[in-house]
Formats: sequence, structure tokens, C-alpha cells
Amino acid sequence: MSGISIGTNIRAALLDSEAVTAITSDAYPVARDTARLPYIVYTLTGLDESKYKEGHYDIVTVDLDCYGVDYDSAVALAEAARDAVEGAGHHGMRSCYLSNMRTGATGDAYYVTLTLTIKIA
Repeated sequence: MSGISIGTNIRAALLDSEAVTAITSDAYPVARDTARLPYIVYTLTGLDESKYKEGHYDIVTVDLDCYGVDYDSAVALAEAARDAVEGAGHHGMRSCYLSNMRTGATGDAYYVTLTLTIKIA
């Protein structure tokens, strides 16, 4: 696996999580007009390759946009999504950490956006 295909692994990690699926089973790589709250949109926002003596690894930046009907439900989904992806070593991710966060509202939804930095080796 490389940073290019990380989206499929993120989706698998989210949908393998009982905490996430207790809230939603909707996780998309692209926002959909037909999505019903709550849901997650994951977006690859950066990719950097780093070389070392034995090979290389990718450092990927991913935004997880967690949408809910109110602020509290968006936060609960974001907490579950963070735990799912940060603990997803079995999905080919070497390390993962939260590097930024923002909150807001749009239309009828509240959201929490988590920016995760993931190392893939």
C-alpha cells in the first residue's frame, strides 16, 4: 500500500469500528448531496514521500469531516473516527496522529474536521 491508496484503508478502518458504526455506516471519499446525517467524508489533502537507506515511506495528510445534526453528535462521531483511524495499524498505517482540528456549521449540519498525519511504510 502507498499513500495513493490510503482512502480505501481509512474507509475500512472506519467501518470496522463498532464505535463508528454505532453512529453511522456512511463514510465517503467525496461529499454527496444525498448523504443523510450523520456521516463522514475523508479527503487526502497531502502526500510526501521520504526516502531512506532501505527504501521509502509516505507521509499522508487526511481530513476527516464528521457531520452531525448538532454539535454534540458531530463531536461524538469525531471521537469515534479518531480512535478508529489512530488504532488502525492493521490497515497498513505505521503511525497516525491528530495534527489539527476545526469545527463549524453548514446548512443543517454541524461538523468537526480532524486533520490526521499518517505514516505508511
